[in-house]
Amino acid sequence: MDDEASNKVSLAAADMESAQYELDHARYDLRDQLLAGLGRGVPLTDLARDTGMSTHQVEAIIRLPD
Repeated sequence: MDDEASNKVSLAAADMESAQYELDHARYDLRDQLLAGLGRGVPLTDLARDTGMSTHQVEAIIRLPD
């Protein structure tokens, strides 16, 4: 692989790593907000509706480890 192609691969890999970091951060931020909502007594079904997710998806987010 020549230097230009190698550079493009490296940049694409870095972009993907950055995007994954942002996705992970957003997922944990959502988890924290969902847990806060549950702590205030908001029903799981309401949280699911507000996120546009199923209750199973919301439960999966809530169970993310610290």
